[in-house]
Amino acid sequence: MKPRKLLAGAGRLVTVPLDRADILIAQYRALAQQLPVMHLIFISGTWMVALTHMAYAPRWLTMAAPALLTLLSATRILQWRKTYRAALTIETARRMVVRANRLAVPVSIVFTAWALCMFSYGDAYAKAHVAFYMAITAMGYVFSLRQVRSAAIIMIAIVNLEFVIYFVSTGNLTMIAVALNMVLASIMFMILVFSNYRAFIDMVDGLRAEERIRRLAHQDALTGLPNRASFLDQLERSLADSEGTLGLLYIDLDGFKLINDGRGHYAGDELLRQVARRLDAQRQHSRSMSLGRIGGDEFAALMHNTGENEVGGMATRLVEALSEPYVLEKDTQVRIGASVGCVLTVRRGETATTLLAHADMALYAAKAAGKGTFRLFTAEMESHVRERLRLETELQAALQDEQGLFVFYQPIVDIASRQVTTREALVRWYNPRRGWVSPQEFIPIAEGSGLIDQLGRFVLGRACREAMHWQDGARVAVNVSAVQLGRGTMVPTIAAAIAESGLASCRLEIEVTETALLRDDGAVAQELREVRAMGARIALDDFGTGFSSLAHVRIFPFDKIKIDGSFVRDALTRPDCAAVVQAIADLGRNLGVTTVAEGVETGEQLVCVTDKGCMEAQGYLFGRPAPSAADAARIAGFDREFPDAARR
Repeated sequence: MKPRKLLAGAGRLVTVPLDRADILIAQYRALAQQLPVMHLIFISGTWMVALTHMAYAPRWLTMAAPALLTLLSATRILQWRKTYRAALTIETARRMVVRANRLAVPVSIVFTAWALCMFSYGDAYAKAHVAFYMAITAMGYVFSLRQVRSAAIIMIAIVNLEFVIYFVSTGNLTMIAVALNMVLASIMFMILVFSNYRAFIDMVDGLRAEERIRRLAHQDALTGLPNRASFLDQLERSLADSEGTLGLLYIDLDGFKLINDGRGHYAGDELLRQVARRLDAQRQHSRSMSLGRIGGDEFAALMHNTGENEVGGMATRLVEALSEPYVLEKDTQVRIGASVGCVLTVRRGETATTLLAHADMALYAAKAAGKGTFRLFTAEMESHVRERLRLETELQAALQDEQGLFVFYQPIVDIASRQVTTREALVRWYNPRRGWVSPQEFIPIAEGSGLIDQLGRFVLGRACREAMHWQDGARVAVNVSAVQLGRGTMVPTIAAAIAESGLASCRLEIEVTETALLRDDGAVAQELREVRAMGARIALDDFGTGFSSLAHVRIFPFDKIKIDGSFVRDALTRPDCAAVVQAIADLGRNLGVTTVAEGVETGEQLVCVTDKGCMEAQGYLFGRPAPSAADAARIAGFDREFPDAARR
């Protein structure tokens, strides 16, 4: 067993390890610089020996043999120079390093044999020249091959073997001493070779670690794309180039958060990797485009020397590619979408931060347009964003002082008795600069800025306090944003509002839309159950639109389902809308849930929804949203100041 191990160990010492590409490439680069020089030294040394032996040795040793050795060495020099100029590949490096290792055997045998043949001719000085030539040449080759330990070992072993056998065979004590010195020097050289090779491997490992650190600093670990810092650095460099037009595309995934939250971060990570591959596939069609992951589910693409048509075409292709189904674990298919904000610049005075901000504005416009599309940045967008930021600041101040914010109430009536059962609380904002600001404008601002919790607490607290003064004892319905749910804050907020106002919990109704139920982590449903356990009622608002699904009705036992007003308005003229109203009314009756027809504005619509089986109705036919008695006089003054302003 031991001899086999020794043979295996010896075999490893004289063969080139091929398991690490980085080491092979480093060995090739070292040999490509060192061996051609060593061959030139060998050629000159060989001819010097040949010249000093012209008077003693035959012509085939002094002319033919050196000429042949020169031809072989020149061929190797040309081969190294040819491969060094070509594009380096791992295959080239492997082939050249292995060949250098194999050639160590014939080179060692031939050059030593020729030198020993020359040693037998000439006087003492000529012999000393040959011995010096053999030692220097052998050491030079070993030194040049030190990064390829196996070749250096082969060279030392063969040269020493021939040298020692020849010199010892002479029986001359001086020659034997020279041979012994050669062996001792070779042992020292072997120690240096092993030490140098270890240092060489450590250097390659260090470079490898340094390269990995550099790659991690500039590359997104999950997708392999350039990270935000690297992409912005490239953008800055591109902006410094004064030629051509740059196109920046800011890509945001629509619906990614639902997948990431509902299926877990593993699925989200896999989805991002697939998105990156699709983006890279599109990049292959445009040589001038580069990519980066800006963060989360946001990516960016940079196009050089481009125009509006090219940027628009690329944005369209990206939206289409990213909207195709994705296959996750267990052959599960999911769909998401993408919105793209685009900006063009001629690079005069622009910065990466400004350009990215403009692209973000265009992205916001694309999302506002319904998502799954792209928008090109315009100056009007910047004005819109500035106004939005200004409104956000003013809304924050209004919430801080509770000035200009009001709660209006719209009645919901029982169709059979015409009695008011509930009043829906609707927040309204009067801005001294603009007048009445539409809820469709400021509520998304509150949701996007994190002010929605504060706004929700204001509405809930005000509604509960004012409901305490209603003589008819009707319930009050308060809308809750999907952003507020599932975070564990809703139950304490409702409990505090009820405790502060003294309102009976059974008189409070919380309205949620189906958007809040799209998260599949159970947190929202659990929070709604806790609210219901307090005694409050839960209503499903705007049912029939968007993401409507019977599965949502199964998730939670709602007390009320509100049919979206768009179906009620068209029920008289469109059979499909009438069928939806009928189906939801039947569903509510079978489940024992109250159904409310929203948007009832005419007697004909009321007759229609009554015939379909709806139990309650809400709309202008029964009353518009109106302020509380305490706020009525003040609001009348606001209306006189801005008579054309709409407060819906």
